[in-house]
Amino acid sequence: MPDSRSPLDSLPEPATPPAELASRVRAAVAQTPASLSSVRQRLALALVAVPAAILVGLLGSCLVFPGRPLLRVDLWAIPEVPFAERLLLLVLLAGMATGVALVPGPRGLGSKVTLLAITAVAVAPLYTLLTHAAPLGTAVGDAAARALHPLGLPCALVAFAVGVVLLGAFGVALRRAVPAAPVNRAAALGAAAGGWAGVALFLQCPAKDELHLLVGHSLPVAAFALLGAVALPRLLRP
Repeated sequence: MPDSRSPLDSLPEPATPPAELASRVRAAVAQTPASLSSVRQRLALALVAVPAAILVGLLGSCLVFPGRPLLRVDLWAIPEVPFAERLLLLVLLAGMATGVALVPGPRGLGSKVTLLAITAVAVAPLYTLLTHAAPLGTAVGDAAARALHPLGLPCALVAFAVGVVLLGAFGVALRRAVPAAPVNRAAALGAAAGGWAGVALFLQCPAKDELHLLVGHSLPVAAFALLGAVALPRLLRP
């Protein structure tokens, strides 16, 4: 008499996980909070944080360093076109770095590794070139600049405050969302944060001295790429 059983009947029964393992899995799932916001929403909040961090950093510097103005004292005396052009170039530099660092890409992998590396390395030199070449000087600004710290340490603290806030905002925006090249992405995020910190300094500090600009402005901008590469990769990995 032919066997009427289906071939599937001969397959072994699926294994049932032990009750202890199942309870542990359920407990782990219960303890892991679900993300309440999508990556796009977090990216939007990170972008909103850019002007907020700059404003808070400048306001905070006025409180920490009495007599320090919110905006550079020679702002009214600088010819509008050169100042607007320089500011626009600095904003474009920081904005392009931010776009490269934050863009999720068509597959969620983000920008190419080479582009991330170029961004991480190029922001600080380009910022230095834009701020050191033909400084915008006026009699009012020159007088105020002579009273500044020769090494620009207050400026470095302002840059650090703005950059740290934005580095944290960018890191949270891409938390567990970078499946490839997290170190390169983290360094690019740091460079972007440093670029915006440099914009804040340009808006507030009238310094023309090379040593002040190098130590108080350019060095903090460059340091954030390294800080990002060290501090953020673990946060970005899925």
